Amino acid sequence: MSEITLQIITYVGIAIIIFILIREVVTWYWKINQIVDSLDRIDSNLQYIATLLKEANPEVSKKMEYFDEEELE
Repeated sequence: MSEITLQIITYVGIAIIIFILIREVVTWYWKINQIVDSLDRIDSNLQYIATLLKEANPEVSKKMEYFDEEELE
């Protein structure tokens, strides 16, 4: 390998490491990870509620046929 190729690989590696570190700081500062976790919990709770509604009330079940199960997941 030539010296230039080795330098390019080194600079790209350093840039990737710096990008990952900056990304973690930004997501920590804006609390994006916590927001994603909260949204996941909300989604699972809503799916549970939808399941309970389908079981408890057949009329609701007919109205919910509009939504595919894949859309709810």
